[in-house]
Amino acid sequence: MRSDDLSGYRMILLLALLLICGATFAIYKIAPAEARIASRERVITGHFVAHVGQGKSSRIIYAYSVDGLSYEKRDSCWNWLMPCKIGSEVAVYYDPLNPAESKIMDYRRDRARGIKFCSICITVGIFLLGLYFVLIKRARERCAAQCADPE
Repeated sequence: MRSDDLSGYRMILLLALLLICGATFAIYKIAPAEARIASRERVITGHFVAHVGQGKSSRIIYAYSVDGLSYEKRDSCWNWLMPCKIGSEVAVYYDPLNPAESKIMDYRRDRARGIKFCSICITVGIFLLGLYFVLIKRARERCAAQCADPE
């Protein structure tokens, strides 16, 4: 079996490992930080002030005030979850220890969505890892059959 015959298989292995490692990193490093914020988050009313970009890359700028200080932040515009019309009110979820840290989706729900996505990535990665080993086994069996049959 030549090494260039394995390049497709190596891509499957690489993709599987990237999915598994990336999702595992997100669950163990990012999710706990979000959980800490979720345990103390506060909600305040803010306003949408501007749109940035178009289509799927559309982002929204929202403004809010905490203890007399004003903040502006960019976030994704989830039109299917809420209308993102300029001037309309929005619930802003922020960290009371660092009010500049905020989202327009509560940290608990956002964290749960992230963990679900990571779980799907790990599942797909494990499937691809299994596929890799099955394909390598079949390739080795073909190679052994060709080497045994000297036609």
